[in-house]
Amino acid sequence: MADADALSRRIAALVDWIAPCQGTPIERWRHRILGATLLFLAILLLLPIATAVFVGVRDGAYAVVITDVAAYGVLLTMLLSRQIPYVWRTGVLLGLLGAVGAFFTIAFGPLSSSMVWLLALPVASSLLLGLRAGIVGLLASMSCVAYVAVGIARGTEVWAIDANFSLERWLIIGASLFVMGLFLMLATAVIATGLGNEATARASAESERARLADAMEQSDGIVILIDPAGQVTYANAAARAAAADRMPFTALPSWDAVLQGTTWEGTLELGPPGTEPVAMSGALCPVREADGTLAYVLATLRDVRRERALEDRLRHDQRLAAIGTLAGGIAHDFNNLLQPIYGNAEVALVQLPSGHPATAALGDIVQSAERARVLVRRILSFSRTEREVRGPLDLGSLVDETVRLLRATVPPTIEIETAVEPRVIVEAEAGEVQQILLNLSSNAAHAMPGGGTVWLDVRRVSLPPGSDLARAMPGVSDAACLRVADSGNGMDAATLRRIFEPFFSTKRGGQGSGLGLAMVHATVTGLGGIVLPESAPGIGTTMRVYLPLTAMPLATPIDSPAIAPTETAGCIMVVDDEDRVRRATVRLLERHGWGTVEYSSAADAIAALGNGTPSIDAILTDYSMPGMTGAELARVVRTRAPMLPVVLMTGFVEGDDAILQQGDAVTAVIAKPFTSGELRDLMERVIAGRHGRGDMVGVSAG
Repeated sequence: MADADALSRRIAALVDWIAPCQGTPIERWRHRILGATLLFLAILLLLPIATAVFVGVRDGAYAVVITDVAAYGVLLTMLLSRQIPYVWRTGVLLGLLGAVGAFFTIAFGPLSSSMVWLLALPVASSLLLGLRAGIVGLLASMSCVAYVAVGIARGTEVWAIDANFSLERWLIIGASLFVMGLFLMLATAVIATGLGNEATARASAESERARLADAMEQSDGIVILIDPAGQVTYANAAARAAAADRMPFTALPSWDAVLQGTTWEGTLELGPPGTEPVAMSGALCPVREADGTLAYVLATLRDVRRERALEDRLRHDQRLAAIGTLAGGIAHDFNNLLQPIYGNAEVALVQLPSGHPATAALGDIVQSAERARVLVRRILSFSRTEREVRGPLDLGSLVDETVRLLRATVPPTIEIETAVEPRVIVEAEAGEVQQILLNLSSNAAHAMPGGGTVWLDVRRVSLPPGSDLARAMPGVSDAACLRVADSGNGMDAATLRRIFEPFFSTKRGGQGSGLGLAMVHATVTGLGGIVLPESAPGIGTTMRVYLPLTAMPLATPIDSPAIAPTETAGCIMVVDDEDRVRRATVRLLERHGWGTVEYSSAADAIAALGNGTPSIDAILTDYSMPGMTGAELARVVRTRAPMLPVVLMTGFVEGDDAILQQGDAVTAVIAKPFTSGELRDLMERVIAGRHGRGDMVGVSAG
């Protein structure tokens, strides 16, 4: 069997060499027929040609010898002339058949082999050129038959006289020859056309299969065919790249159901033996034969690790949004607590004589209140989208200042080492960056309960184009790198992935809220930077904060004048439902020389305006009050006293612009807790612009 297959392949290769296949599938099929016809005629005609030549030489029929030799020579020429076009080679072959048949018919009439050639002409014509050529060949053969009939009827030919062949017999033979030739011609034409169509369909199917195979190979989805035994019989390029062709599909709980004919869809965790499972989503579909037998299982899968990472990021962002909502709910009350602490401590400081023992304590209260104010702003950064008022900040100077605070708070077993490059300037607020430093440094200290070292470094770095860091900070070529590292125990990869999640903490119960690093992440992101953590068990933790550098020049610090009583500069109405906040605000205003009237509700303030209250130069009101908000109070005042400015105090709103966009009734907004200097500057500007109120809309402080 193997020898027969090898012989068949050699013959097919020889046929393709004789008549190279070109053109459409039908044309290529006819090229193969021509090659096979030339090959087998050259082989099979050797015997009859040799016999005819031998007999012709013996009997002196040299015309027969010359004709046979010439015809065979033409046949061999066509066999070897591969460069001659198909139509010409076919025409010569058919002309050769017709010429041989005509020669023998004319020379020998019905007493020769002419009938064979005349019958072969229409058959070969229909086979090689189609039905129309077959009809032409049949008509040519019948013309030779008609010539013989005329010769018999006239009795003028030698073969007609010697044979005394009756016309009736020849007509019967001619009619039979016509019917047989017509039948063979039609049958051959139909068979050739059918084979050609089949070749066309096969070529189309092969082309379609090739396109499908190319599409499967180039697809980024995983496509696998698995036999019922679990062996992978096909895997596309994506599957091979993901080593999916080595995955144990038979171990899946759904495998038996798929073998029973059920299509499975969903997400699975699977990987080659000895590797970490990969999250994939897709389907396992049974593929059946025509009789219903299960042939394969088609697995179409997609690596969903990136989608899962995006889902984790979305959940992380949703947690941050939830923290923002929670922070917004408590910020107003918290700032109301800070405001009297801040304001009263400032007033008390200027009332104490120089060198009083309480001066240092009050100074610490003011500093703590300032840090608490910055902390609240960082918490609010989870939900507030507007940009903070920021300016140029020297990171090195801030690190040196923060280290002094750290040395007083961390255990003496913790060493702090710094390496600061001078004049690394970023655009930020000192309080927010200091909060980043304090959070990261305190976390580093907590990671070393038995003692260790905290390193604080500041330096400039260049971001190589196309690097991960450059893609994370688009448009930034140079950045500041703030590194906080420790020599603690470090964290594993699972813990490191969650450190920025709100409420996630590695500290023991009661030692941490899990908000510190979440606020660090939000603050750095708001500054246009990125935090890159690095840690592993036993090697400590390194947090690198990258922030864009700025070319803004550093501002020259200006000392704020101390609070001192001055002459009365006007009267301000203070409206706030919180007694402590209202009283502290009144004290600050009075220390700056303003007269005040105070009310605990918007309704009382409106009633006082209608009862002839002494001349009021401005109204300072809380935004969030029961019954009527400060913005609503401003709108009422606007209708009754259009030129009277109204300033809102707020602990937390969506933003200053959100209040001002409610109408032009609000002159300015100041955020709690505010310092005496912030309040003084704002009120002076508001009152100074009372007669040009339109220029004051949008003035904000805090």
